[in-house]
Amino acid sequence: MQPLLIEAVLLSRHDQDRKQIEDLRNFLAVSEIPEDDLQSLEELRHPGSCEWFTRTTTFQAWRDMHPNSHPNYWLTAQPGTGKSVMAAHIVRN
Repeated sequence: MQPLLIEAVLLSRHDQDRKQIEDLRNFLAVSEIPEDDLQSLEELRHPGSCEWFTRTTTFQAWRDMHPNSHPNYWLTAQPGTGKSVMAAHIVRN
């Protein structure tokens, strides 16, 4: 291939990748600034909710990196039950 053709193909692929990333970002409603997403989730939290979770001994052991605690804390629930709101609370606390 000629150098200009190779450059055009690479640029085209780069543009396609960038477009796919932008489409995905729009589909997932991800903002450019993660703090904006965090703030939006915190505003959804009702006063006093989520606090029970951060008081559990299993969470505190994980947060404090207790030697017997697994390095990942897996939180599962049905869609729309507040996992993201809970995660925002955990990040802030």
